Amino acid sequence: MGSVTSEHLRAVRCTTSKLQMDDAANLQFTSGTTGKPKAAQLSHFSLVNNAYLVGRKLDLHKQDELICLNVPLVHCFGCVAGTMSAAIFGSTIVMPAPSFRADAALRCIEKEGCTAIYGTPSMYIDILEHVECSHNHVPSIRRAVISGAPCPHQV
Repeated sequence: MGSVTSEHLRAVRCTTSKLQMDDAANLQFTSGTTGKPKAAQLSHFSLVNNAYLVGRKLDLHKQDELICLNVPLVHCFGCVAGTMSAAIFGSTIVMPAPSFRADAALRCIEKEGCTAIYGTPSMYIDILEHVECSHNHVPSIRRAVISGAPCPHQV
C-alpha cells in the first residue's frame, strides 16, 4: 500500500466537485416488513444529517466515548449511528469480532474499558445471559444503545 500522491488528491477533488448533497451515497436494503425487501437510496445529506443528530442526541459532543460496536456495518445502526456519528464527534469504536459473540463483546468491554455499547435486543439478551454465567464485570459502561428491533420488557 503506497502513500497518497498529488494525482490521487486531484482525482478526489475532481470527483467531489461534482457531488451534490442530494445525490445518492448509499443503498440500504430493507427487510421487507411492510412489503417486499427493496433497496432504499440514502443521500449524502441524509446520511451525514442523521449521523450528526444521532450523535447529538447521544451526547457524543459532550464526552469522549469508547464504543463497543456489535452491530453490522451494512445496517444503518452500525453504518450511520455507529461509525459515522463516532467519526463526526471523535469517538472511538472497537469492534469485538467479525460477527456478534457475547463473550467477545464482554472481553472487549473489560479489556478496552468501553464506555458505551451498541446492540440489538437479542444481542443484549445474549450478553446479559453470558454475564450471569461468567460473572464478567463491565463497570466502565455508562451507556447502552439499543435499536434494530422492538425491545422486550425483560431487557
